[in-house]
Amino acid sequence: MIKQSENGYRFSVDAVLLANFVDEPHDNRIVDFGTGSGIIPIIMAAERGYTDLTGIEIQESLAEVARENVELNETGNRIKIIHDDFCKYFKKSGKKFDAVITNPPYMKPGSGKINPDSEKAIARHEIKCSLELLITAAREATVKKGALYIIYHPHRLDELIALLVGEEYHIERLQMIHSRKGESASLFMLKAVKKSTHELEIADPVYIYDQNGSYTPHLKKILHED
Repeated sequence: MIKQSENGYRFSVDAVLLANFVDEPHDNRIVDFGTGSGIIPIIMAAERGYTDLTGIEIQESLAEVARENVELNETGNRIKIIHDDFCKYFKKSGKKFDAVITNPPYMKPGSGKINPDSEKAIARHEIKCSLELLITAAREATVKKGALYIIYHPHRLDELIALLVGEEYHIERLQMIHSRKGESASLFMLKAVKKSTHELEIADPVYIYDQNGSYTPHLKKILHED
């Protein structure tokens, strides 16, 4: 059960897909950048058995909602919510994690119309932290062979890869997400690991809807609608 704003920021299927994309050992320490309502760590704790999760959220209102959701789902012994700026938090705290997960804003400032609702605006546009600063923060937040899991928009794939390579990340897994078969990818999920030597795996694509407009069997399974 997830409490969220009726008019402000609300999570979407992106978060559910990313929570199910992570393949870390279940006792690894994992931090969610921009946790919002806490949906990703809650899914990973309540449904996938992860035991040491932290969510960082810069918006105080959302951080409070995330804390309420953690308690509502009885995951307080496995999830910690921190109200802070993840772009700055790790330099001052020195804390290290095994992996970072993140569903960041896809749009640069000045591109598209910025939503008048501040929660939605910060979730969709790089108002609080750029992609470059996010990748730097992920490197600072993780151990020597730490991983980064991200869901992002294809029009910025080349930019993301360049930034990852600049921080000595190697892409281990890439999965494209399509609304329907025959349509261009609308999102992708990527796992990158610092100084990894693994070969790149291109995972089978994810399709959200079938030709009738219903969720595909894969989506029904992860959404528990089968």
